[in-house]
Amino acid sequence: MNLKLSKENKALAKTIPKHDKTHTLSKEIASAIQTMSKDPAWTAALARASEYQLYDSAEYFINDLQRLASSDYEPTDNDIIRSRQRTSGVVETRFEVDGIEINLVDVGGQRTERRKWMDHFEGVTAVIFCAALSGYDMMLREHKKVNRMHEALDLFESVCNNRWFTETHMILFLNKNDIFKHKVEELKIPLSTCFSDYDRRCDYDTAVAFIKEKFLIRNKNPNKIVYPHVTNATDTRNITVVFKAVKGIIMHDALHRNGLM
Repeated sequence: MNLKLSKENKALAKTIPKHDKTHTLSKEIASAIQTMSKDPAWTAALARASEYQLYDSAEYFINDLQRLASSDYEPTDNDIIRSRQRTSGVVETRFEVDGIEINLVDVGGQRTERRKWMDHFEGVTAVIFCAALSGYDMMLREHKKVNRMHEALDLFESVCNNRWFTETHMILFLNKNDIFKHKVEELKIPLSTCFSDYDRRCDYDTAVAFIKEKFLIRNKNPNKIVYPHVTNATDTRNITVVFKAVKGIIMHDALHRNGLM
């Protein structure tokens, strides 16, 4: 990336041990990292995060390292929401909402995971497909030359038109809208980075509408309804509103299937 830390911060970087499970985050290490984070090279690297695989929540945790390094640290709800655990295989979670039992099946979206679940879900009520809006200028971890948004569109088309989901409602979550807005309106990363045919204004609302169109036209079944929602998974208020809408869709479908509508 041709970025260089200042002489003082280079020396400071050498005092930070390489991460492994034997090291804990001390106050000294936290202080050193936070001092380095004020270096112009560090700031420039964050602005170019799409060029390497940096987790979205990295800046959030770095800005709060002193709290995280405290000996009596306990994770907050926000810490947990912003943490990431890669889904591997098929994970089922059963829970009840307003007297309705829901079985949520979470599957890994990475290429290596798809063969484990693609044909396992005949008869499901609805499919929730999550795509990160913010991935439009990034490449896959497992394939450095494949754009994440292009991959999401191809996967959505494959799932949406899969024979097991012919009569299944599709709920599309266009997630990470906060990061997307920051990239489009503040960092000025054009959507044409991903879509060469994008010739509209470079603002958040116009760009979101364009991406939404790109997903919806991948549905080849005129009788299938796709319900798109623009979401921010770290905003609990936003997700509460969206989940209420999802619950309504599931309830409506269940009543219809049982001949009650």
